This record gives sequence, C-alpha cells and structure tokens, in this order.
Amino acid sequence: MSRYPSTLALSLLSPWMLLGLLLAAIPLMIHLFYRRRYQEVKWAAVLFLSGAVKRNAQKNRLQQLLLLLLRTLALIALVFAFARPLINSNLASIDSVGQRHSVFVIDASLSMRCRQDEGTRFSTAINVAKEIVEASNEGDTFQLLTIAGETPEVILGQPTAEPLDVLTALNGLKCSGFGGPVQPAWSATRRLLKAANASVQTTVYVISDFQTKQWGTEGTDATASDLSEIGTRAKLSFVDVSESLAPNLSVSGVKVDQKFVTANQQATIRVVLQNSDKETAVDRDIRLLVDDLVVSTQRVSVNGFTRLTFPFQYRAVSAGRHRVTIEIDADRLPDDNRVHHILNVYDDIPILLVNGKPSSRHMGNATDFLKLSLAPGTDSGWKTPYDVRVISEVELGTVDPANYAAVFLCNVRQFTTDEAIRLRNYAQSGGVVVVCPGDLADLPNYNSQLFGASGLLPGVQLVSMIGSADEPLDAFEFDSENLSHPIMTVYRGNPGHGLEQVLTFQYLKAVVSESSTNQPVLKFSNGDPVLIESAVGAGACCLVTVAGDDSRWSTWNTTSGTYVSLMNEVTEFLVSGRDENRRAVVGEPWTRPVVATAGQVPSAAFDDGAEQPLRVVENTTGDEIQADTIVQPGFMSVLMSGREQLVACNFDPAEADLRTLAVSQIRQRLLPDTDFGYAKASRFAVVSDAAQTSANNEGAFVLFALVVALLIAEQLLASRVGMLAWGVFATGVLAVLCLALFPDSHAFTVTVLVLAAMLMAFLFRQYKRSVAHS
Repeated sequence: MSRYPSTLALSLLSPWMLLGLLLAAIPLMIHLFYRRRYQEVKWAAVLFLSGAVKRNAQKNRLQQLLLLLLRTLALIALVFAFARPLINSNLASIDSVGQRHSVFVIDASLSMRCRQDEGTRFSTAINVAKEIVEASNEGDTFQLLTIAGETPEVILGQPTAEPLDVLTALNGLKCSGFGGPVQPAWSATRRLLKAANASVQTTVYVISDFQTKQWGTEGTDATASDLSEIGTRAKLSFVDVSESLAPNLSVSGVKVDQKFVTANQQATIRVVLQNSDKETAVDRDIRLLVDDLVVSTQRVSVNGFTRLTFPFQYRAVSAGRHRVTIEIDADRLPDDNRVHHILNVYDDIPILLVNGKPSSRHMGNATDFLKLSLAPGTDSGWKTPYDVRVISEVELGTVDPANYAAVFLCNVRQFTTDEAIRLRNYAQSGGVVVVCPGDLADLPNYNSQLFGASGLLPGVQLVSMIGSADEPLDAFEFDSENLSHPIMTVYRGNPGHGLEQVLTFQYLKAVVSESSTNQPVLKFSNGDPVLIESAVGAGACCLVTVAGDDSRWSTWNTTSGTYVSLMNEVTEFLVSGRDENRRAVVGEPWTRPVVATAGQVPSAAFDDGAEQPLRVVENTTGDEIQADTIVQPGFMSVLMSGREQLVACNFDPAEADLRTLAVSQIRQRLLPDTDFGYAKASRFAVVSDAAQTSANNEGAFVLFALVVALLIAEQLLASRVGMLAWGVFATGVLAVLCLALFPDSHAFTVTVLVLAAMLMAFLFRQYKRSVAHS
C-alpha cells in the first residue's frame, strides 16, 4: 500500500494565463452571428429543394455543433497549455512498482550558495530531495551523503524507511562552502550501496549545479570509472539545480610585492579579481581593510571572463602582525567577495649570528663577512631590514633563539645535546637556522647532533675536507648553469652574475642520501653541494659548505662579490617563506609543526568566537598540530605552549567560477558509457525517473499536442471525408498522445510529425474542394 492516499492534484505555473479562457466564447459568438446574419426568404424556384434540405438538416446541424465543440476545446486546451499545468499524481498504480531505495548525493560546495530567484542552489537541491521523499511508498528506503571538502559527509549511512527521519536530516543540512574534488563521493556511494538491499530497485540521485571547476577538471577518468560501476548497481539520475549563468565577481587572491614590509614603508598589495560572467562588472567598489578599519576604497571595472590584478598602496605606521581584508560589494555569491591576509610589518628583522671563531684581527671573526653582507651600516648608503646581533659560541646556551627570525652558526666548533634540541625545536616552530661550518668544525659532532635522523638536516652527512686553502693545488668552480632552485632566481638567465667567476680551493664535502627531501641550492661542477636547503617543521635549515669567514677558501667573498648578494637571497627566501604556514583553505586539512609540551592541548578560535577543532599528532619528523577540516573563513588564532599564531583562512577561489556543465559535457566527461537520467530542477518531474515514485508530469506538451489534434479533426470534419480518413486520424491522435506521455519522448520530433500531419490534412481538404469545383 502507498503511504499516502491516491490523489490527483493539478497546479498551474502560470495561472494568470487562464484569463485567456474568455477566448473560448469566440467560436460560439461566430456561430450565432452567422445564424442571425441570413434571413429566410421563400422563393418558388427552390421550393422543390426543400425536401432534400429537410432530410439533411439534422445531419448538418450535428456537424456544425461538432465543429463548434472542436474549435472551443482547441482554444481551451491552448489556454491551459500556456498556463503550464503541473499534474502531481500519487496513484495506487505506483504500488505495483514495489519497494524502492533512493540514495541522495547532494552537492554542498561553495558554488551551491549562489542565490537564485527562489533561495539558493542548495535550497533547491534540498527541495528536490524532499519531493522524492514525500511522494514515496511505504517501505521505501533512503540514504544520504553530501559532497563537500576532501571527504564526503555521510548523513544516513544505513538505509532508513522512516520518511520523517530523512526529512529531518534534509532540513538540518547546511551548505558547507567547502571546495574539493567530487571523486571521493563515488567511493562513499559504493559503500552505501553495499549496505542496501541488492534485490530492491535503487536510484542514485546526484543533485548539484555541476560547476565546471569542480566537476570537469581533475579526476574525471576515475569519476567515470566509479560512476560506471555504480550504474551497474543502481539507476543514475542527475538533477541540475543551476538556473543560468550567475553574474559573479570574486576576490580570488592577494599578494604583497615586498617580501619584507617595514614600518612607514609603502607596500604594494596586489588583489586578484575574477569575473566569471560574460558581462563586464562595471564600477564595483573594492575596499582595503587593515585591522578591521577601511583604509582605502577604489572603484574598478572588470571585463567578462577576465582576471584582473588591482594594486593598493599601503603604508603601515606600526610594526606587528596586521589583519588585512580585501572585500567587494555582495552579489549572487557573497561568500567569495572577501579574502584575508596576514601582513607582517617589521621595525627591523632580528638576525642572530653565533661567532665560533673570535679574533681581534680586522675581519678575522667568523661572523665579520656575514654581518657586513646583511647589515653594511648607514655609511654604505644601502639600507637593509635586518637588525644583526653577534654573540659568542659560549652565549648560545643562554639566548632564546625564538626572539630572532634567523640564527647563523658560523664556524662553531661543536654543539651540546641541549643546544641541538633547542635549535631543532626553534626550527620546528618556524625559525630559520643557517649552518656555516669552517676549519674549526668538529664533523662527527655536527653529524651526530645537527644532522642525525632527528636533526636539522636528516640524511645529510659531512664526510671530509676537500682541497687545501694553504696549498691551493686544485680549484673548484660553481655549476652556474643549473640554477633551478627558487633562491637562485635572481641569477638564472642573467649572464655575468659573477658565480661563474668564483674559484674555491677548500670546502666541506657533504653527502645527501637518496631518500632525503633536502634540496641542493647550488652545486660545484663535480656535483658536490655548495648550499643545501630543507624545510624543518614550520621553519627551515640551510647548510653552507664553503667557509664565508676565510677568504683563503674561496674567491666568492672577495673578488667575485657574490657572497653578499647570495647570503641576502638565502636569508630573504628562508625568512619570508615562513608566512606560507599562516594560510589555510576552508574545507581542507591544515597542519602546523610545533614543539609540543607534555599536557598541552592546542586551541583555536575565529574572531567571531567559532572554535576550530585541533589535535597534536606525533610522528617521526616531529610533532604537528592538525585540523582535519578548516571550518570557516576568517582569521584563526592558534594557541599552543603559550605561543599564539594567526592563520588567514579563505575559500577555495576555484569555486567562484559559477559556470556549469551542460548535459552533453556531463556525458562526455563523466558518463561516456553509462546510461543516466538528467533534468533541470525546474523540470525534474517531467524528464526524470522521479515519476516512478512521485509521478509529477508537466502537462503543457500534452495539451499542445491535443490542440494540434483538435485542429486536425476540425479540418477533417469540415472537409467531409470518409471513415478511412477518420480511422487514420484517430490512429495518429492516439500515437501523438502516447508519445507525449512517454518521459523519454523527443518533443521536437513529435511536434514536427504532428505539424506535418496537419499540413497533409489541409492539403487533402483543398484537393477535395478543387475536385468538387471542377
């Protein structure tokens, strides 16, 4: 038995068109007018015909009444067709179909928040699912999952036959706004189907806007394979909830030109705007907010389907971490109209140099060349952002490296275990360590304390001293052709940069294991590394194998002049790279290496008070704070071990492009070998297989076909054809109505056939008239 009583309800999408029913009176008025137009006049010459006229009068009267009826019904049917009737039926015959199982796969990504005429794309998707549930039969079962983020969320994992539970789950769904691939949803769908009754007819309803970036790019081969497998177990029905291409201008990115911004220095903040509509976005206001205050407003126009980079000039008056927000006026997708960024403004950047070879001789200290390179002094006329402090090797254990952006270890003889742990923890938390050994370095101590499995550079070993500065019999050249590392960008493709002139007479040979993730920055022509860089937790470490403090080792700090520029490039790259750890994408996982303290639990919250779940995970490379999914955009404050870190969280900009796939593109990219149903949400009841449970059929096409059939009948009746023609006509009308009622019928083909039949009937009538007149 059906859960609901058998009903047949008629609703109209354009009820105001019923005013056209007044036109139905036109045939009757014409009929009465022509009856009153002629007056009866007796004439002797035609009296002998009166008997024949009386014999045919009854037959003629019946023909006229039938013509009047056909013309009136044609007008009434035409008016109802334009009123777009929607026949909602829940008939007892549905019970004969048997038990059904429905799996709802509902898209909850950011693009589904797009506003439409009636709510949002997501609310439309929920309404489609509700209609299917409300029109179900008793015993029908349901499962539900949403597409959002890296991992789909299974709402109803086990089949349930309680419609109220399903409707409650649907009402409780929220559009997450996450981006991410759709392919993981198919693995989850296959798991749901395994939990369902295999003997029950199953339909998987995929309800989405089929946004191009999400559905038409990565993983299409895997998606097609998964959907093909699902298609062998269930019927696929795709429901498209997008109404049309929605105008949308979004802020998709922000970048600061300067790697370091100092107080009272003018910085250029470049904002990337993306217009995903064909029309130009004209005179849109774009605002720059710093620490929640609007500091600049500009007006901009962006051409259709264009990305535009727009610069803001900003001068920070104070040092610190500033919260930068760029926003534009709201449109159909307001969630992508702002982007967050953290701007670090320095009075100066503190750098610590550890001098392992003190000397009273001019330029005899291990740190002298390096200090001159990073902070040449005001007399040089070259201002750098660095505030350099030099300490002795003995003081290393008493100074907290966390107060410095980078620590350089210059020709330090050896390290204690405590010093090595502190340096490792410092790098893990986001610091930068640059190791510059020299002739005093104890290589076994370096290998055991700094470069071991849990050290700063795992997989790196210092094995021996190559060459001799005292007896320079061999000279080694830099490999100045292979400069692929980002640090070497300024030298790449720049002939005469000076590196090709450097001669080295002594260096420390470093061996890097094949499994190591360390990257060589610069090599000698024999393949031995000059510079090695590696990420260490949230920070970084760099090894320099040529002593920069001793001009006898190499000419790069004397005649070539490249030592100054290269040390600045290394420092700038490593220190500025720490900002990448202060960004996160909504809907994606986030990790942050951290030095964990026993019993400490990390906490995170957004400016509006919303909490972000976090946990600490131990692994072989160190402890990490992990978030499975960033829950919302904004500025997230993370507190761990008494230290606070600020993270800028933003939506995936790929979701801002609201263009969607057409059904032909869905078939070509996702389902080339699988049968599936497809419907726009507004016509879902007409063309989808939902008619098997809710039997919702829009009747406009049927009525248009009926109008054509009535007009054909009127033509045939007026021409007084025989029974054979009436038989052909009846067969044609029956065929037209049957084709119109089939969900998979081709309306265009049927319409052409009907119009052709009508034309043939008209031509036949004209032929009969011409024969009669001749």
